Amino acid sequence: MKSIDALITADVLIWAREESGCSPDVVSDKVGIESEELRKWENGSGLPSIAQLRKLAAVYKRPFSCFYLPVRPIVARPPRDLRRIDHGATIQSVASLNLAIRSAQLYRENVIELNGRMRRVLPEFKIKGIADITAHELARHLRQQLKVNFAEQSSWHDNRVGFNYWRNLLERHGILVYQFGDVASADARGFSLFHESLPVIAVNSHESPAGRTFTLFHELAHLVERQSGVCDIHDDYERHPAAQRIEVFCNAVAGNFLVPDVNFREAIVDRKFSLGNLDLGLSRLAKTFSVSRFVILRRLLDCSVIPKPFYEEHYERLLREYRQSQDLKKKKQAAKEMRISVANNVISSLGLRYVGMVLQQYRGESISVKAAAEYINAKPKHLDRVEHLFQTRLLNRGGPE
Repeated sequence: MKSIDALITADVLIWAREESGCSPDVVSDKVGIESEELRKWENGSGLPSIAQLRKLAAVYKRPFSCFYLPVRPIVARPPRDLRRIDHGATIQSVASLNLAIRSAQLYRENVIELNGRMRRVLPEFKIKGIADITAHELARHLRQQLKVNFAEQSSWHDNRVGFNYWRNLLERHGILVYQFGDVASADARGFSLFHESLPVIAVNSHESPAGRTFTLFHELAHLVERQSGVCDIHDDYERHPAAQRIEVFCNAVAGNFLVPDVNFREAIVDRKFSLGNLDLGLSRLAKTFSVSRFVILRRLLDCSVIPKPFYEEHYERLLREYRQSQDLKKKKQAAKEMRISVANNVISSLGLRYVGMVLQQYRGESISVKAAAEYINAKPKHLDRVEHLFQTRLLNRGGPE
């Protein structure tokens, strides 16, 4: 059977590739065509088939329909502070981050489309900040708005349980939480995309669960200020002074939110914290609050438990240990060629709420199996496994991913 040509706009095709940051050779390889064929599509002397256009849409992380637009669309720009991207980053790392941002935007567009199919009104982002208050005050204000119960928080003792709880909590308040995995942690731990309805927080799945939790609330601080941003727990990175103040403030909000002063001071006494056995003390407190040792060390400084020189010395030590552990992790993954199941990757990246919406539409016969698979970026043959894992996770909601 002869394939059907996709009557697309050549200039939009060029725009999509340029926005993705991919070279023609990379795109050709991913789609399975010769570079010359892609060149013909882009100069208007040839047309892709419908099937080939679907592959291009997947590579560029764009809706299939956008390639039929008569002119290039006007899109929102990504967060302005793309941490470390301008300092020795490779072309590939820039392209990977661009695609991660575009994937998060496409994720939001899919949620809007699914809500439209289900005739649901889009929720308004109602979490509000207060002008001219300290990070400590804003963190306390946010805990009150979100109705956080410290007794429940301190009962987890598992950072994965903690991350899943916080993720579900933010999603219940109209924030989309997306996980990306094709970007190195050194390029971006996470980012946020502000919208009055359905803002997005994206976290890097290469980070530990505790690291991803910190990212959630660093980015929440950006969102309540009605701005997009990029997460970095380390305050010493070089930025423009104004941008640096914002990032330090967002870090402080996240730290105060996750480790409130009153509860922290009580835990220091209860856990018999001692500088003489710092590592044990950091680990115990980190477990109590389901955060990283970096966060506890910083909170010790903020609460005047340790002096600045002591903090700086042990911060550098923890940073060296962290980098060594990341290098070791990469080597182990490469040696074992570790593979995550498609179903697990779908639910981790997109979340239970989003996957549930897709499955509801599919089981209600509102969308086809092919459309459902496209919504979750998987193949139709994987849909049953995704649904099985989805049902299992619902029975153990808040459990480890």
